[in-house]
Amino acid sequence: MNVYDEAHSLARSLRGSVEFQTLLKAREALDAEPEKLKRVQDLKIKEIELQARVLAGEKVSQERMEALRQMIDILLLDPTVRSYLEAEGRFTRLFTDIQKIIADAVKEWEPLVQPRTSECDAKETDKHD
Repeated sequence: MNVYDEAHSLARSLRGSVEFQTLLKAREALDAEPEKLKRVQDLKIKEIELQARVLAGEKVSQERMEALRQMIDILLLDPTVRSYLEAEGRFTRLFTDIQKIIADAVKEWEPLVQPRTSECDAKETDKHD
């Protein structure tokens, strides 16, 4: 079978998966309650900002981490939000597992240039120049 045909088959399987269908239903329920949707969006923005700081090599304070944990704990008290976040987590794990399976299949291939992921990598590269 052609690789592209296999990819399309995988895409159809992924779309039809219980994890994805559950995520779609949970998202629909969340979309029906704009104030809850906004709170989840705010949480996601804070998570991305925190991850960006970590990737940039910045030290993240315990207070900032604790504030995020508390925000998550409060949001998880709401059944609609909890359902969405749990469904998102299950789908994300599935998607990540599939990416790993594909990457492992071609692990012998390495890009000629690796992107710098942090300031530490940049400093290490500069030492070799």
